[in-house]
Amino acid sequence: MTVEEVWSSPGTIALQTVGCKLNQAETDSLARKFLDAGYHVVPPTDAADIYLLNTCTVTHIADHKCRKLLRAAHRRNPSSLTVVAGCYAERAPAEIAGIEGIDLIVSGRDKERIVETVVDKTNGHRYRAGQSEYRDAPLRTRASVKIQEGCSQPCTFCIVPQVRGAERSRPEDEISGLFRILKDRIDRDVPKLHKKNVKVRHLGRIGELPEWLQKSIKSAAELTGHNTGLTLSLAFNYGGHVEIVDATRRIVADGVPPEKIDEKLFSSYLYTAGLPDVDLLIRTADEVRLSNFLIWQTAYSEYYFTKVLWPDFGKKDIDQALLAYSQRERRFGALL
Repeated sequence: MTVEEVWSSPGTIALQTVGCKLNQAETDSLARKFLDAGYHVVPPTDAADIYLLNTCTVTHIADHKCRKLLRAAHRRNPSSLTVVAGCYAERAPAEIAGIEGIDLIVSGRDKERIVETVVDKTNGHRYRAGQSEYRDAPLRTRASVKIQEGCSQPCTFCIVPQVRGAERSRPEDEISGLFRILKDRIDRDVPKLHKKNVKVRHLGRIGELPEWLQKSIKSAAELTGHNTGLTLSLAFNYGGHVEIVDATRRIVADGVPPEKIDEKLFSSYLYTAGLPDVDLLIRTADEVRLSNFLIWQTAYSEYYFTKVLWPDFGKKDIDQALLAYSQRERRFGALL
C-alpha cells in the first residue's frame, strides 16, 4: 500500500558508507552536492528526511553489513526516504528491493546527479514500501585504478595495471626479460593474493605469449577464479585498438545481426567483459597521453596525472588521487 505525503525540500539527509576509501570519498562528494542544494547533513544515527547508504559488495560480509544497516535505518526512522547507491545497488538491485523500507535504488550513472534523481524519481513525494524503483544501468560506481602491484588498501572492485602493451618496440632480449619477470611475480605473488580473496584475470592476447608464461597466467586465473574480493586485471600484451578489433571479429564470427549490436553487447565481447568501466585512470611519470589503454572503457573516465614515477607510486599517492577524484563533477556527457 502506497502512502504519499508531501516532501518539503530541502530537508535533512543522513549519509553512511560501507567499504573503502573510494566509497568514502564518493560519499563526501555526495554530501557536498546535497549541501550545495540546501540540504542539512546530519549523522546517520539522527532522524532525517533522507537516509542514503553508499554500499560495497566486495565480499558477502559487505553485502550482509549493508542489509543490516538498511534494516536498522528503517527501524530507527521508518518515515525517512531510504536511498541505496553504490556497488551493491549495481550488483543486486532486485535483492535490495526486497528489503523492507527501501524507497529508491540509484544506479551508478544516476548517482552523479543524485540530488536531481531523488527529486525526479519521487516527483516531489515519498515512496513507501512496495514502491521501490531501480534501473539496470552500466556499472560505474567502482574505480578501475591503474596502479602498481594491485594495492588492496583502496579495496577497489577492479584494479588494472598495464604492464606492457601490444606494441613491442623494445629489443627482443628486453621483452624476454620482462616476460620472465612477470612469470616470477605471478608465481610468487598469486598465492598471497589468493589468500586475500583476490581474483586475477588477464587482459590482452594471451595466445601470443610464450607457452610457459601462458601456463602461469592461466594457472593464476584458475586458482583465483572463484574468489569474490578485489579483482586484479593484468593488462599484458594488451592494446586498446587490438581489443576493439578482436571484439568486432568475435561478433562477426558469432553471426550477430547488425541491428542487435549495441554498446552493451559490444562491451560483452571486450577483454573486460563483466567488469565495470573505468572511473579513475592514474597516469604517472608526468605522461599526459592514454597510450592505447582501455580506449572503450575510459570514455567517461576521470584522469589523474602525477609526476611521481611508477615504481615510487605508493599508498600516499593513491590517497591523493582518490581525494582529487572525489572533488570531480562527473556528468557522463550530460549538461549541468
